[in-house]
Amino acid sequence: MTIQVRLPAHARRALALGGVSIAVAPSGASLALQISNPANKLVNSTTGDLTVSQGGTPLFSQSLELAAFVPKSAITYHVPWEGVPVEGSYRVRGELRPVGAEVIRFDRMVRFGRRAIDKYRRQTGRPAKTSSSFPVVLAAALALALALAVAFAVAYVQARKQLRERR
Repeated sequence: MTIQVRLPAHARRALALGGVSIAVAPSGASLALQISNPANKLVNSTTGDLTVSQGGTPLFSQSLELAAFVPKSAITYHVPWEGVPVEGSYRVRGELRPVGAEVIRFDRMVRFGRRAIDKYRRQTGRPAKTSSSFPVVLAAALALALALAVAFAVAYVQARKQLRERR
């Protein structure tokens, strides 16, 4: 026997996007989107698209298609990473278009760090590239060394000048 109950709440459809990160598994890297349906009505389907870029250069774009989304539930939706991820920060922009609900536009930054590279190498057995950018610590050390050299040179010139004036 089926029983239908009507509750006095406003029925609505909605999706929400939580965290965005880069996940690593034996099959490779993927972009992990935390998506939930905080509303009280089924979202029949959702389409969307996203673009991943680094330093203003688009790396790949992907169309998204999600099936029905049950109310008060959440999933991690994985988008396969195209190519080999390189250490650094990536910009993820796109939108989700759930049927019967508001469009969700997003613009997030995600980081693929040295630990993730090590995990990628261990889990996949494939090489991953560390950043080829100049390390910040090395740049700071060189700047400090240059500042000390300039200060020493100025002090040396002033000391020689004082010695000449005394003679």
